[in-house]
Amino acid sequence: MSTSDPGFCCIVMSYNSSSTVLETLNSVINQSVRPHQLIITDDFSTDSSREIIRQWYKCNASSFSVISCLFPDSRKGTNNILSMALDCVVEPFVKAVAGDDILCSTFFQEAILIFDSSDPDVIIPDVRFIDISGALIPAKNISLFSRFSFLFFLDRVVQRYFILFDMFIPSVGAIFKTDVLRAVRQPQFYLIEDWPMWINLLWGDFRIYFSSLLSIQYRIHASQVTQKNEDPQTASWIKSDLNNKDIYLLNILSQAHIMFRLFFYFDSICSRLLRRFLQIFGVHVPVRTRLSIHVVSFIGRILCRFVNFKSLIAGKVLR
Repeated sequence: MSTSDPGFCCIVMSYNSSSTVLETLNSVINQSVRPHQLIITDDFSTDSSREIIRQWYKCNASSFSVISCLFPDSRKGTNNILSMALDCVVEPFVKAVAGDDILCSTFFQEAILIFDSSDPDVIIPDVRFIDISGALIPAKNISLFSRFSFLFFLDRVVQRYFILFDMFIPSVGAIFKTDVLRAVRQPQFYLIEDWPMWINLLWGDFRIYFSSLLSIQYRIHASQVTQKNEDPQTASWIKSDLNNKDIYLLNILSQAHIMFRLFFYFDSICSRLLRRFLQIFGVHVPVRTRLSIHVVSFIGRILCRFVNFKSLIAGKVLR
């Protein structure tokens, strides 16, 4: 029988998730230790998501001490919906999960032990990737995090540099202290919520705990919001986010140490020269690609053949 922990809030975020949101909600109620508070959001879905959520709410509301639904009357975007939900959180710890993902059954129970014993600001657990049918995608589980995990044995300045260009932390599984998540959110973005948030986390003096705990099964499918940009609203938001991303990056660099900025410009020049050289041979390289990212990724691939850095940092609190 599941018990309720008074310290946790779970935010379920749905958008056109009619085929999966029920499975997500059931993964919350079937936790060995349920969160004390549940907030269910829906970003103005055009399918039957809201009706499914309402029916589930009627049947299961009594299972939670605090439960609410946020149904805005127009589409807001992932980041704004998350901010709206965060303003309603009354518990000290919060976990957000998309309406197409599945929480592992003992997640909150095991997270309690980590927060009690190590007092981190954020826990970064392991993640498994699944397809629309729920089948494991093995190749996806060899993630960027595996290749870049050795960076967390280096100085945080190095980590800060590379997070500017590649989101190599499996952020979808993370669980936060509520005040910390409120402090690092960036409301000027519509759909890109994890990249600026993790920049703020690495730039700040926050305690980050890496865990081998399996948090969620993250679903990869063609109908994900960021992969379906034929919708005019989504396409407009993606364009706005990319523009804001450039502005945000320049603002960070303007406040960084001079050596940090010099390395950035050196890396930019080398990357531009590499792109032009490869274009001679008909190889297209995205404009935003940095030479340093490819070099570090290559080093990471080699090192990971001999050392499992991912397991070495599990159970550690990094500052």
